[in-house]
Amino acid sequence: MNVKKILKRIYLIIVLIFLYIPVLVLMAQSFNSSKLRGNWTHFTFKWYISLFSYENIISALINTIVIGV
Repeated sequence: MNVKKILKRIYLIIVLIFLYIPVLVLMAQSFNSSKLRGNWTHFTFKWYISLFSYENIISALINTIVIGV
């Protein structure tokens, strides 16, 4: 492999890291029971239970799945 190809791969890896690390952090923090992001208290589904208790959210989810299929 030449140097240009190696640098392109390294650049691609760095870009992907910068794109996906924030998504992974948000996914982990969505299971935090604290309202503060910097304070991890314990694992919970509390936010998802309260999210899916709204009929508008369920309707939007069903519409998204129907359109996607």
